[in-house]
Amino acid sequence: MKFSKIAIVMLFCLLLILAGCQNKTSTQPYFKKESSSAIKEIRGLGYIGDKGILYAASVNGIHKYQDSAWYAATRNKNDYLSFQAVSDGFYASGNSSAESKKALGIVKGKDEGRSLKTIPSTEDQSFPQLGAGYNNQVLYMLSQKEGGILYTKDKGKTWIKSKLKGLTSRQLGGMAVHPEQGSSFALYAKEGIFLSSDYGDSFTLFPTAGPVTAMIFGMDTIIYSELVEDKQALHVLDLKTKSKTDLSALPAVSANNPILYLSIHPKNNKEIAAATYKNEIFVSKNSGKTWDKITSTKKKRNKLE
Repeated sequence: MKFSKIAIVMLFCLLLILAGCQNKTSTQPYFKKESSSAIKEIRGLGYIGDKGILYAASVNGIHKYQDSAWYAATRNKNDYLSFQAVSDGFYASGNSSAESKKALGIVKGKDEGRSLKTIPSTEDQSFPQLGAGYNNQVLYMLSQKEGGILYTKDKGKTWIKSKLKGLTSRQLGGMAVHPEQGSSFALYAKEGIFLSSDYGDSFTLFPTAGPVTAMIFGMDTIIYSELVEDKQALHVLDLKTKSKTDLSALPAVSANNPILYLSIHPKNNKEIAAATYKNEIFVSKNSGKTWDKITSTKKKRNKLE
């Protein structure tokens, strides 16, 4: 078959255009530098992997703090409702965007969120409450469809419903999972912290003076925040003795700007990160003795109801 010169030239030009598009796509950076004031409505906080990089999930995707600067993902800019960092990525849920409201189910994010894989049987649903063990990756979710809390030990292939014996609160704030022991699970609430050692089948209450707003498991401890007489307090709970010690309070944190998320560096338990209702993020590198603010939020959320 013979081609005319015009056809050959047109084919050559088309190949050049396609090659140019492919190069443009491949060279586009996944993260771009941004102002921290661009982070809107933080929905989760955590360290991923061993490099000490802090990630935050928000209504406009994934952000990371590296080399004293904030970066935002340029793709997969989902409207996240929940986020749990684990050793090789994260688990999250929400919507594909704030506009579409198409439910993501629960996704496992890898390579800083470049790759997202939906966990089986969670499609077309949103889960505002998730918990995941950092190293064991036992995953818990609060399911409205099932009317309770379910967990999986095999990445979503099978789900088991927790029996929740001893759970008396009707105002749950959130959940957390021990980084190594997947059966060690906690729910925090107005009354305090409900602790379970059997995948949420039974709980014992560690009462607190005020409602708990955030918590995170260490290896032998829990770091938690509570509101006492309109003031925020941070504590460390020893899981063996059930004794508590106080940490220094974060600047500008109050009943109208409580701590909502806490995270501990997986390789350096002296480094703690905290995020507040008004999208302020603080980091302590000396076990909570002093805190440094790493955001400069300009647009603040409305007063907490």
